[in-house]
Parts: sequence; structure tokens; C-alpha cells
Amino acid sequence: MKNHRRFFIVLFYIVIGMPTWAGGNWVKSTFLANPEDTVSPLPFSFQYDGNNSKMFLSSWSRSQSNIAEQDGNDNDVYSWQDPKSTLQIECRIRTFTDSPAVEWVLYFRNTGTTNTKIIENILVLDSINFPGQIEQKGNPILRWSNGDRYYANDYSTPTWSWGETCESFMKHDEELHRGMKHRFVSKGSFRYMPFFNVKYPEGGWVVAVGWSGNWSAEFEHTPQDPLAIRAGMGTKTRFYLKPGEQVRTPSIVLLPWNGNDMIDGHNQFRKLMIDHYVPRQNGQPTLPPIAGVAMSQIIRQAAAEGRIWEAWWDDYNEKIEYETIPKYGKMGFETIWMDAWWFPQPWQQNLGNWYPRPDAFPNGIKPIADLAHKHEMEYLLWMIPMSVGGGTQWAKEYPQYIHGGGEGRGGLWKLGDSEAREKLTDLVCKFIQDWGINVYREDGSDIPSEEGPEDRQGIAELKHIDGLYRYYSALLRRNPGLKIDSCCGGGNRIDIETMKRCYYLHRSDLNDWPAWSWPPNRVFMGTGNQNLISGLSLYVPLHAGPTWEMTPYSFRSNFCGGGVLCVDLVDKNFPIETARLAIAELKMLRPLILGDFYPLLQPLDSHEVWYAYQLDRPDLGEGCALVFRRPSSGYNNCEISLKNIDPSMEYKVSITGETYEYEPWKKMSGQSLKTMEINIPEKPGSVLIRYKK
Repeated sequence: MKNHRRFFIVLFYIVIGMPTWAGGNWVKSTFLANPEDTVSPLPFSFQYDGNNSKMFLSSWSRSQSNIAEQDGNDNDVYSWQDPKSTLQIECRIRTFTDSPAVEWVLYFRNTGTTNTKIIENILVLDSINFPGQIEQKGNPILRWSNGDRYYANDYSTPTWSWGETCESFMKHDEELHRGMKHRFVSKGSFRYMPFFNVKYPEGGWVVAVGWSGNWSAEFEHTPQDPLAIRAGMGTKTRFYLKPGEQVRTPSIVLLPWNGNDMIDGHNQFRKLMIDHYVPRQNGQPTLPPIAGVAMSQIIRQAAAEGRIWEAWWDDYNEKIEYETIPKYGKMGFETIWMDAWWFPQPWQQNLGNWYPRPDAFPNGIKPIADLAHKHEMEYLLWMIPMSVGGGTQWAKEYPQYIHGGGEGRGGLWKLGDSEAREKLTDLVCKFIQDWGINVYREDGSDIPSEEGPEDRQGIAELKHIDGLYRYYSALLRRNPGLKIDSCCGGGNRIDIETMKRCYYLHRSDLNDWPAWSWPPNRVFMGTGNQNLISGLSLYVPLHAGPTWEMTPYSFRSNFCGGGVLCVDLVDKNFPIETARLAIAELKMLRPLILGDFYPLLQPLDSHEVWYAYQLDRPDLGEGCALVFRRPSSGYNNCEISLKNIDPSMEYKVSITGETYEYEPWKKMSGQSLKTMEINIPEKPGSVLIRYKK
């Protein structure tokens, strides 16, 4: 009986066409092309000794191997060896049994005893041939997104002065007419997000560039009509490899999707990320926690007194942590967060003095972490170990591991050097293990300058970013159960490579700007949070941010499965019970972020409109919609249309307004759920719609 069932399952997929075969079939047809072909169909290119690889790589000797992953997916490894030199190219390809996506990354290696010839202009993606059976009819629509510090007005403004805005992560749709091209250059997710969606009438491709350094991507509707996509490093690559030297490139993920709307592609990509990319604990996705920051009440008090820029750390010490942690535990918090005020201050001048402030934390960090654990919470600690300030302890003790180090000079840790990286891993692992750190929050650092000669351009960045990934992986391997919270001055290091190893607990520093911290302005933070969630959730399922107000409108505006609650246990007027109810609501809704995401209204940088989005779990037959009337909106009613609702089904529905006291469940037909008129009398105000089949 079992064999008969398997036969009919296979026959069924043969008849309907199994979409997960798209990635594997494309790999075979692309990477196993006839060696006698004049022009290589490979989806990448580079120049070697002045010649384009597409014109010669098929003549190199080729080998193939396969690595079976524990999740049932395959990693194919294709290698090419230059018959005239010692250069070896390796392409590692990942396909999936439950998705038509393909991922690949390149490695360049010198296997000999002399330098290679010049390698330059590496494009990890350079093709007009993509997986899937999407017919390229007419002009494609290209969707691209702002980065966290996208500066919309004047790009000549120095990047250090760019600030996050309510347009961070916001999407843009552009029709590419024949002959048009659009090129994007960014560092991480600073100016642009390294995620794109291309749509034709019946489907398209989601494209992701995996690189936490400088990257570029170009989309061209060629004069001959096919779509061409090129992506790789955003800075110049022109170098030779020394004997035994190896570098890796950015990675690429290509997901073909079928459907009439771009959101179909986004949700297929979200599922791919949830199933195969985000970190996991005990086989389940690692969700961002609900974190409490004792320092936030110091900041709130300073803001209320008009002391926005003053030294908050002078009022912060271990006594505050000891008093706060038990209360946080009773409120339902899951993690205690200590940010950049635990070591000598000002923190910007003391990177490298990684020891607790003797005046404020004479007993060290471990008793604080132990207290968090006693109250069934994890402990998070903030660091930037890659950046070493001049005159600090690390600058003096480890000059050999620092770019430009010596005589107490600071600089950037040599992540591209294996010995230096191992030393940093040892140092940070000791902190993690001695102090009881459960969540390592790693903030931003820069990229080292290139090695100097014109024929070694790109090497330093390639090695540094590869070293960053190896460092993260080593921390996770040596500290089972550890979680990494990736930060880089906000949401400036968001890509598929960090997503494999980290989550994003503070998606943007937008909420940290003093203008938002000022109490009268906090009501307007909801607009920014709604827009951040709307843009980022198209590609990144697990992320969170800070909430300064506990009202349903403010709290729901920032809902995304976890977050940082900036409560004040000292202020007798702070609504503690309201915050407790907000945490309970977040925990109730949290499983829904692992489903599909649907923006129901267009996100705009305006306080005068409404916004709404939906989270749907097809596997559970339930979901929710969050509807917001923004603070300056002049109308009380808005019509929304829920997605993925079966009009023939009956649903249990609860519709709750600007309160945490939920309306009872009532029965509604799917047809009546398809289009709903929502009334919100408060300004600002929110409505939470929950539904179950």
C-alpha cells in the first residue's frame, strides 16, 4: 500500500508540474552545459587576465561533488581549474526540496606556489537565464526598497549625517521599458535593501544579495528584450591571489514565483526564509524576544526634564538593574537588555575597554545575568568588539590584531586574518561563558581599507566580510543555545547572510532620535513603525523594535513578534498594568508572524492617512489584521479587504478597538470578511481583527 501511495504522489506531481524541481533542473541545465559550447551559460562572470569568463570557462577542467544537508536539501559544488595556471573557481549551490529557489556563492583559490594573474569585475549574478517558467511578456515591474538610512533628497550629503526617516525600508515600483536599466549601490542595507522583486504578468523573481559590505545590483530590460540582472561587489574588485590564498564573494538567492501580484512572490520568499534561513532553537525559528531595558527609564526621565543630550549613564548603575529585573519578570518580559552604558563612558571613546564600569558595576556583570536567569529571563549584552578605540585596553594589548594598530592606536579588528579572528572569538566566548550571556548583541563596525596596490583592490573587504560570517558561526558553534542580535547603527546590516545567523531586535534607530524621544512627539512614532514593518516584512520575517508608549495604537504599530519595551518603573504615572496587557497581546499574536504578510493599505510618510496590514497562517486557518488611524487623520471610517479568505467558509471573528479588552468571538461568513468597513473614532486609534476558520 505504501509503494502504491508513493507512486500516485509522484504521478500527481508529474501531471501538475512540481515547482520545487525548478531550482534543480535549472542548476543541471546551467552548470552541466556542453563543455564544447563557445559561450558559457553560467549565471556568473569575471575577468581573468583581461578575458571574460563566459568565453573560456567551459574549456577549463570541471568537477562536481554533492553535500547532503541535514534538512534534506542538497549543496552541489562545481569546481573549475585553469589548465594554464593555479587558479581554481568553486561555486557552491544550494537547492531545496520544498522551494524552487537557488542560492550560490563563489570561491576563488590559488592552489599553486606563484601568484595568479589578475582577477577583476566579479559578478556573482550575470545572466538573462533564470530558474522557473516565467514568460517575459512586456515590460517588467522592478520593486526596490529604501535602506534604513535612505536619504531621499541630496546624495551629496555625507553619509554620516543621513538619518533614518519614516521612509526607511519603503518600497518603490518602477516599470522597466526596453533599453532601461537601474543600478543600485549600497553598504549593507544602509542606502538600499539588498532584496528585489521583478514582476511579469504571471510571476517573476525575488532576488537577494547576501553581503554585509559594499554590494551592487543592476536590472536591465535589454534592447533585445530579455531581462538581464547583474550583481556583485559594490566596490572595485581587481586583484591577484597569493599562493594558498582564497576569497569568497557575496551570495545570491533567486526565487522564481508564480502569481498575479507581487505579494505572492514576497510570501513565497518569506516562507523560504522561515523554513531555511532564520536561526533555529530546538528545530523552531528563533523569535526576537520581548526585552526590557532598565536604562530606558533613565532616558525617559531625562527626556521629560528636557535633558535629551546629557550623560544619562551618570544616573545608571547596578542597583537599578537589581531593583528592575524582578519587576520585569512579573510583567512577562523574556530578556534583560544591557546596552552601551555598562563599560567606561562615553562609550564611543571606550570601545576596547570591555570591562564593567567600576563606579557603577563594582560586582561585575554575572550577578545581573544570574538575577535575570533566576526570574526566568535571558540576558542580552551589547558590544562592538571589532572597533577598537585608541588608548584602550585592547589597543594596547592586541596591536598585532588591529588594522593600523601599534603604540596604543585603535582601528578595526582583523577579521580576515584567521589568527586574529580566533583570538577575538576566544575573548568574546569568555565573556559569554563567564558572565552568562544568552543573547550577544553585535553592533556595527566599518570595513578595512584596501591593501594598497592597484592590483589588490577588493581583497580586504572580501576577507573581512567572510571573516565576519566565520566569526558569527564560531560563536554559535562554541556556545550552544546562543542567540545573536545583529545591529549596525540600526538596520544597516540586514541581508540573507546575517539572517542565517542572527535576528534583528532593533530594526532601525529611527526610534532613538531625540525628536522622537520627546514625550509630545511619541504619538507620531507609530507612523514610522508601521512603515518600517510594512517595508521590511516583505522579505525579512523576524525583526522588532522599541516601543515607548503602551497604548494599543503605539504598541500595535510596532508589533512584529518581539520588541523592546521602554517602560519606566519609577514614574508613578507609568501604566504598568497596560504594559502587562500589551505584552500578553504580543505573545498571543506572535505565532502569526510565521505566516503570510499582506499590506492592506499603501504605507505613506504621512500622519494624515490610515494604514493596515494582515498576518495569515494558512496552515492554522487563522490570522489577524491591524488597522491604524494615524494621529492627524481627518476621517473615521476606512474600507479594507482581507486576503486569503474563503468566501464559502464560516469564521470565528473578534474585532477589538483601542483597548486590550477583547470583544467576544462571533460567527461571520467569509464573504462578509472579504470587504469590511472599519470605524475608529479615536485619533490616533487602532482596531485588531482576529479570525479563525
